[in-house]
Amino acid sequence: MRNTVSVLALSLCLAVPAFAQNAPPPANEGQLTATLRDTRAAAERGNAAAQYNLGVMYEDGRGVTRDDAQAAAWYRKAADQGDAVAKDNLRLMHEQGRGVAK
Repeated sequence: MRNTVSVLALSLCLAVPAFAQNAPPPANEGQLTATLRDTRAAAERGNAAAQYNLGVMYEDGRGVTRDDAQAAAWYRKAADQGDAVAKDNLRLMHEQGRGVAK
């Protein structure tokens, strides 16, 4: 079971960062929906990498409606687990007053 979870987490880490690098979304809408569904499921289970990636998706509007408040909320969850990039993204959002108080 632990290996299955590790493989899923690794798959998400490898599949979703393309969104964070401003790559175009997959041509297949079904693939995008599956990626979003899998990322959200992992994020809700507490996977910090998935929480960060979901924050990126909301911040950039990749597969979801752009929503800075949702992005900040997911960055906060990842940051609370020690994700340094999520902490920095959340700091920038606070500095700019995007989705959170300035």
